[in-house]
Amino acid sequence: MATVPKARLTAGLILLVIVFVAAHAVFSVFRIVTTTAPDFFYYYQASQSFISHIENPLHLLPPASLLVYAPLAVLPYPLVQGAWIIVSVACLVFVVWQLGALVGVTSWQHLSLMGVLAYAMFPTRFTLGMGQVNLIALAFVVYAVSLVRKNQVVLPGILFAYAMLLKPELVLLLPVMVWARKWPLLVIISGVLIITEFVARGLVYEGAQYIGIESLFESFIRGWASAGVYYNQGLSGLLVRAGFIQPWVYGILSVFVLIITLIARIKRPLPFEALLWSSLPVLILVEPIAWQHHLVFLLPTLFWLWMGTTDRVRRAALIVSFVLIGWNFATLGFLDTMPLGWLVASHATVGVIMLWVLTL
Repeated sequence: MATVPKARLTAGLILLVIVFVAAHAVFSVFRIVTTTAPDFFYYYQASQSFISHIENPLHLLPPASLLVYAPLAVLPYPLVQGAWIIVSVACLVFVVWQLGALVGVTSWQHLSLMGVLAYAMFPTRFTLGMGQVNLIALAFVVYAVSLVRKNQVVLPGILFAYAMLLKPELVLLLPVMVWARKWPLLVIISGVLIITEFVARGLVYEGAQYIGIESLFESFIRGWASAGVYYNQGLSGLLVRAGFIQPWVYGILSVFVLIITLIARIKRPLPFEALLWSSLPVLILVEPIAWQHHLVFLLPTLFWLWMGTTDRVRRAALIVSFVLIGWNFATLGFLDTMPLGWLVASHATVGVIMLWVLTL
């Protein structure tokens, strides 16, 4: 009896996994579209804020972002939410395809495996289930990087700026561009952000709904004790769960991460693309609140590191990091009775720290 060739067997197994994951994704998306994606209301309310006054809005977005989200208010909420989720799924496929091209993956088997792993991560499914904007913003960032590789400036600058307007936390990428001396790109990004903000401030109650950075900082300090919630997997969450209730400890540790990263970059300079991907774990660690769905922004770093090394120890560490980042506890009550339960509850933070160390 003839044996099945290894290549055909491998291709068949990959195809089986793809079909299973695709079926799971279709079922999950159908459930989300036909029920609710809680966080999407945040963006829909932001779009309504642009055209009508809302008392005590949930969103903390500046006028420029409200201007970007304004078109959402044109259509009914259920219709827009469904379209939002479908577009997010399409963006996930686009991100995997673009990242494959950037890191040199061309075969359909490897691209499919990348897609399966990207979807299997809890941060990805959390983003979809909550109706977050992360995958859409990430698609803009990844496509902008692919255009920068082709020596384009204007369109990548607009894409980067639009990603920052969609997800204001991404402004933390601007220092990376300063470090890389991407001055033309910075001019385009800054110009788009400033012009959009100027136009929006003139239209949104003359800036009456704007919440300044000082207000956000004060709000963060007042709510520091609640930073230990499980879904916050940044440094702030780890520290509060460990019992460090002083915000200044978070500040010192964040500065330490930044200094170590700067020293590493001075000793081993990186081209812009690698510099950007290596900076994403730093963004997650130092932002005041890094919800678990934010960790979807680590997809480029994970794939870039995997394709950039053949060392078995580093790859093993990368697999462990991926598992820690991609895992999620359905219930957390039992951790309160465990020694070092706080550390287990910070598994994704530990995974991000490992990923950060691997980029140094």
